[in-house]
Amino acid sequence: MRAALRRAGFLSLLTIASLAHAAQPVAPVPTALSPLRALGIAPEAASALEAMLRNEVSAMPEVQLLSPRVIAASLAQEHDADCLARLACAASVASRAGARQLVSGTVSGLGDATLVDLKLVDAHSGEELRRITHPITGREELLIETLHAAAVELLAPARFTGRLDVSLVREAVPVPANEAKSALLYVDGKLEGSLPLATPIEGLAPGRRAVRVSLEGFRDASLFVEIRFERTTRANIDLPRGAVTSVAFLRANEPPPGNAVAALRLNVPAPAVVAAPPAPQPRGPWMKIAGWSGLGLGVVSGVVGGALHFKAYQTASTLNSLEATNSLQKTDAQLYSDVDTEVSAARGLYVLAGMLGAGGGALLLYDHHLDAQPMTLSATPIVGPNTGGVGVSGQF
Repeated sequence: MRAALRRAGFLSLLTIASLAHAAQPVAPVPTALSPLRALGIAPEAASALEAMLRNEVSAMPEVQLLSPRVIAASLAQEHDADCLARLACAASVASRAGARQLVSGTVSGLGDATLVDLKLVDAHSGEELRRITHPITGREELLIETLHAAAVELLAPARFTGRLDVSLVREAVPVPANEAKSALLYVDGKLEGSLPLATPIEGLAPGRRAVRVSLEGFRDASLFVEIRFERTTRANIDLPRGAVTSVAFLRANEPPPGNAVAALRLNVPAPAVVAAPPAPQPRGPWMKIAGWSGLGLGVVSGVVGGALHFKAYQTASTLNSLEATNSLQKTDAQLYSDVDTEVSAARGLYVLAGMLGAGGGALLLYDHHLDAQPMTLSATPIVGPNTGGVGVSGQF
């Protein structure tokens, strides 16, 4: 009996000790931050980003950031001006300064984009523990948010998570809870519960997550939803359509917008709403009439010119015969003048026929080209209370 009591007491002491140990806060890890190297951007910009990153890291409870003066004192023992540019030497300096880990990285400019590439290195072994790359923007509020996310992902990855809240809607109206209570929610193939959710799903890694909603009597809705760091992704899903109708990214304890469905509808992909293309305006028949008229007048001019030419040829043959037999009369001199006039007129009619025919043919070809030209579609946004995607307009 006494042995049993002793064992029970011993187990109780172990339990109390383990609970007390678990309740103790984890000691922050001494960490050194090496100056960020500038690649393709101004050194002043890299220094500014480094200062902002230092502020974010120093505010993290998991980290005890060593001051630059401590690192400089340790660096003074190295007789190498490029020591911090070499990872092994920088890790040695950080270790000598009392750091257990070192944050090193570069800021690169690639065209209009800027990337911050960070490494977490074990200061004692020089081994790379983790590496992340984040694109950054020049807007100050987004820049601070990006650097905050980068610091957490690098130094406290367990905290680099977001939340997901899913609701069912039908034509932008929330589905009553008693109708949605049997809908099952899967995230990345894992069953997370039934709708409506009592609380948002915690601990999801940021990025695109595969979401599936299954409800008896409906086809499963399978789609992708974006999870953001330290945000609650609130997604409204129209199950009959199998589509996300709206998405809001809320901070902790932030209320949703008054009309989230209407306010955020244009910010998320949704099935395309195809607008009927406008009917083509009928084109008048003047082009065809002018084309055929030109061709007809060209043919008439050519025929008349040919007739005059033939007549002049016949007259010239007659004159040649009379000349050969010395039978020409004074009155035949007018015939020579008529031949010249008729030949000149025929040539003018030939030129006119060519111009009229070419003009008429060109008009007919262009008219045929317009008739045969296919309709081209261009996507344009359709903004309105009941639209959620892109419309299609036509040009003829």
